[in-house]
Amino acid sequence: MSATSPINVVGAQTNCLDTVREAIKLLHPHGGVIEVRIPHTRRGTVSGYFDDMERLIQSVARWDGKANIYVTLNKIPRDLLARASNRLVEFAKHTTSDNDVLSRQWFPLDADPVRPAGISATDAEVRAALARRDEVVAFVVREGGFPEPFFAQSGNGGHAGWLVDLPNTPELTAFFRRSLKAIAERFDDARVTIDAGVYNAARIWKLYGTRACKGDATSDRPHRHAFIERIPASPVPVTLDQLQWLASLASEPPPRTCSLPLNTRKSPVNVMAYFQEQGWYLRSLSATKHAVRCPWQEAHSVVSGISETVLFAPEEDGALWGFKCFHNHCANRTIGDVLALLRASGLLKEATHNSRAPLVRASEIVAEPVSYCIDEVLPNAMLAILSGRDKLGKTLLALEMVKAVLLRQPFLDAFAVDGGGRVAAYLLDDPDSLTIDRLKALGIYDHPDLHVCTASRADLRDAGAILEDMVAEVKRVGAGFVVVDALYLFVPPGRESGNDVARMRPVMLALNRLAQETGATVLLIAHDNKSGVDVAGSYIIRASAKAILRLSLPKSAVEDDEDGPQTAYRVLRTETKMGPARSWTLEILGTPDKYKGWRCHGTTTEAKASETYRLVIACLEDKEPRTVAEIAAVIRRREQEVRDAVDKLVGEGKVEAIKGPPSGKKGRPSTRYQWRISPPEEDFPSGGREEKSVTQRPENTQLAVLVDFRSQSSSPRGSERDGKSLAGLAEVEL
Repeated sequence: MSATSPINVVGAQTNCLDTVREAIKLLHPHGGVIEVRIPHTRRGTVSGYFDDMERLIQSVARWDGKANIYVTLNKIPRDLLARASNRLVEFAKHTTSDNDVLSRQWFPLDADPVRPAGISATDAEVRAALARRDEVVAFVVREGGFPEPFFAQSGNGGHAGWLVDLPNTPELTAFFRRSLKAIAERFDDARVTIDAGVYNAARIWKLYGTRACKGDATSDRPHRHAFIERIPASPVPVTLDQLQWLASLASEPPPRTCSLPLNTRKSPVNVMAYFQEQGWYLRSLSATKHAVRCPWQEAHSVVSGISETVLFAPEEDGALWGFKCFHNHCANRTIGDVLALLRASGLLKEATHNSRAPLVRASEIVAEPVSYCIDEVLPNAMLAILSGRDKLGKTLLALEMVKAVLLRQPFLDAFAVDGGGRVAAYLLDDPDSLTIDRLKALGIYDHPDLHVCTASRADLRDAGAILEDMVAEVKRVGAGFVVVDALYLFVPPGRESGNDVARMRPVMLALNRLAQETGATVLLIAHDNKSGVDVAGSYIIRASAKAILRLSLPKSAVEDDEDGPQTAYRVLRTETKMGPARSWTLEILGTPDKYKGWRCHGTTTEAKASETYRLVIACLEDKEPRTVAEIAAVIRRREQEVRDAVDKLVGEGKVEAIKGPPSGKKGRPSTRYQWRISPPEEDFPSGGREEKSVTQRPENTQLAVLVDFRSQSSSPRGSERDGKSLAGLAEVEL
C-alpha cells in the first residue's frame, strides 16, 4: 500500500448527505444501533439512537454547521434505541457509556495540530496533522504488519481507522490505551499530537459529511467539512497480536507520589466546593460522579465532551475522592495531583460543619435542565397531582400514562414519552378485580416492567408506614414512574385533617421525598373540592406539587347525580411551576362496558375551532346559501369563529362564496355561502385530527345532542325559512 495519502484541506463535498451515508456504512458495516451525539449546544447535549439511516441523515441535517456532530464507533445494544428511537432529544440525560458497548469495531487514530482550545485549525496546521498521521500509519504497517486503514479528515486534523472484531473487555481497553500511548510517545511534538484518549469503548467520532465548528469561522481558520479520503477495497481486521506488539512499545509510567493534606483519608476535604467556586463544575452524572472542567484544560488542544473530565465523590466515610481526565495531556493525572494543586494554590478547604441549609453564592448554584417524562404533562423526577371530581376517569387516564411509559409510545398519540421504563403503581382505591380488568383492557397486565400494589396487598391501617416503605420498594424494582391512587387514603384520621397544614405537611413531604430519593416521576391522584375548581384539602397539597393536572368537564356539560357525566369529553388543564398553564380537550372512547381508550383533540382552542368547522358543514349541507351572521345564529357560535371556519372551507373548495346584488343601501353587498354541489373528491382531507368525511358525524353520540335550529335572520330569506328546522350537532361548549 501507499504509506501516504493525498492531502486536501478544503474538505468540500459534492453531496454532504451522500458522505454521511457513506460514513455510516463505513463506521458501522454490520448495521445495528448508532448513537448520534451533539455536545455543547444551547439545548445542552443533543442525543439520539438510530437504526434507520435515512432518519439519521434527516435528523443531523438541521444541526450541520451549528454544532459538532459525532457518532459512536462500536457496537451497542439495541435496547438503547428506546432512549430516543430514530430521533434527537435535547438536554439528553443519558448517553452511551463504556459499559454499554458490546464489542469493539475500530481501533481509531486521531492526529490533531497543537493550537489554542476552541478554535479551528489553519490549512498549514491541517497539512501538518495529515502528514503526521501518514507517518504513524507507515510505521505500524511497516514495523507491526498492520493492514491498510481508512483515511479521513476530521475538519481540523487527520483520522485513520483499523477494523477490529474483539469483545469489549478491560484487558482490551488496556491494550488500546497503551497502544495509543506508544504512538503518542513516538510521534508527538510541539506541532502535532496523537490523541491518546480515544481508547475508551464508548468513544464518539466525528461524523464525516458534517462540518467541524470550533469557535468562529475566519478566513485563516475556517469551518471545514469532515470527509473520507479513501477506504480499503477489502478491509482486514487488526489482530490481538498486532495490538499487543504496539502496546509493548509504551514506556512504563514513572511512579507518582504526592503529599496528601492532613486528614484527606477521612474525607473532610471539600473538593467539590473548590470546583464550584472556580466555576469548573458542570453537572451531576450520577449520585457520586460529576462532570467538571479540567484544571489543566488550557493545555488541552480540544474539548471532547461533557464527561471528558470526571470527579468522583466519596461513597462512604473514610473513602477518597477520585479524578479522571480522558484527555491525552492528563492521561496520568490522579486525585493526588488535584489535591496538590489545591494545596499549592492555598484554596484547599476543610469541611468545618455540616449545615442543613448552607449558603452559597448564587453563581455557584447548578441545576439540571427541566425535562419531561411525558412531554408538556409530567416533569421528570418530580411530584405531580392529577385531580378531578368522581367518575371523570382520573385512574383510567393515569393508567394510559402508565401504558405510554411502559411501551415507550406517545401518550394519547399526542405527547412524547422520554425514555420509558419500569413503573410502580399503587392502585389502592379500587377493587382488585376492577384493576385487573383495566390492566387487561390496556394490554399491560402481563408486562414484565409493571409492578403493582393493590388494596388487598397493602396494610392501609398504617398509611404513614406505607409512604416510608415506598422509597425502598421503588428503588428495589427500579421504577422511573410511580402512580399513587389515591391521596385521601393517606390523610391522617380526624375531622378536617385534610385541611390541616400541620397534619398534611408530613404526608406531602414523604411523597416529595419519594420523587427526590428515587429520581422517579410521581403522579398522585387526588380529588377536587366541593366547588370543583381546585384540589381538595389544605393549600400545602397544591404547594408541594411541581405540576397540577386537573381533569374536568367542558363548560355547560350535563352531569347526572347518579349516572355521572353525560358527555365523553374532558378538559385536561396542566399547571406547572416551569411554564404557563395549558388546556387540552380529551375524549373517552367506547362505552362504560367496553373501554377503548382516550383521544386528544388538541388544545381547547383547537378543539373548539374543529367543532365549529363541523357545525358549519352541517349547517350548509342542505344546499341553502347563508350569510355568516345566519350561520352563527343557527349553530350558536360567535361570528368570528364562523367566519374563520367558512374561510377555511372556501379555501379548501368545499364551499363557494356568492356575492349578493347591490341593495342600493350603504355598505358592501352581503356574501352568502353555499355548499358545493359536486366538490372535487380530492378536495376532502383523508387523515389527521380534523380529517373526517364532511358528512360524517362524531362516532360517540354521547358527545352531542340533536337539536332543532331555527333561523333568526330578519332577512326575507330568513323569514321564508322561519318554522323550518335544521338538524345539526350542537356540542357542549368547550
